[in-house]
Amino acid sequence: MMTILEKYTQERHHLLYIKRWLQAPVQQRDGQMAARTKGTPQGGVTSPLLSNLYLHECFDLWMASAHKNMVYERYADDIVIHTRSREQSGFIHDRLKQRLMKYGLTLNGEKSRMVYCYRTARQQKESKDMPVSFDFLGYTFKPSRCERADKVRFCGYRPGISTKSKKRILEAIRKMQLHRKAASKLTGIASQLNQKVKGWIEYYGHFRRSELSKVFYHLNRRLILWVKHKHKFTGIRRAIRYLRKINKSFPTLFVHWDYGFKV
Repeated sequence: MMTILEKYTQERHHLLYIKRWLQAPVQQRDGQMAARTKGTPQGGVTSPLLSNLYLHECFDLWMASAHKNMVYERYADDIVIHTRSREQSGFIHDRLKQRLMKYGLTLNGEKSRMVYCYRTARQQKESKDMPVSFDFLGYTFKPSRCERADKVRFCGYRPGISTKSKKRILEAIRKMQLHRKAASKLTGIASQLNQKVKGWIEYYGHFRRSELSKVFYHLNRRLILWVKHKHKFTGIRRAIRYLRKINKSFPTLFVHWDYGFKV
């Protein structure tokens, strides 16, 4: 790491502090100090920067010189490499394993796999032998029905929010326990939610926003339960009618309402 870092900076005090930081011991839960022999501290403020610089030297520059005709995307340690055949995929997979070993790294065996994304994959079902979908940066890339501007439908290959991302958002909504905040006002609930919800929509709704419907259906159900507890309604239908009136009178109160995910 220090050898790579010296290629990009000659500031001695920077190099000194980073070296000390990399060699610093870690305090365990029982209070004991343990020596570190490799890697960067998980959660450390400069760990993402150093890891990215390490992979730039190990992977990016190698791809640019040895496999410059191959297209790839890399974000931190998540990488997608595009190939033209199964044989080429196997070739680059083996070469990449060898390259990473030289730098003391290994491929994640559970996440690394070959995926068939060509046209005929759009009529092919998912299988263990040759999957036709993959997750990348919170999205699932898979065959899906699309529609052109002239209303002609076709089977395309586009991203949409992944199942894992949906579960993570639903878990975040559940932990808010909105139905227990009966003492709050609806505007207070909205201000608590809107910043997070806007971030979810702007990121995961960039492609195939309709796939967020399930997420915001559950959020609306949580808001209905909040209304039921707040106004002590005996039935859920009365709470639904009440919230729908609010939705109609104040359609932009909640960000997801403003994007069309109504009660």
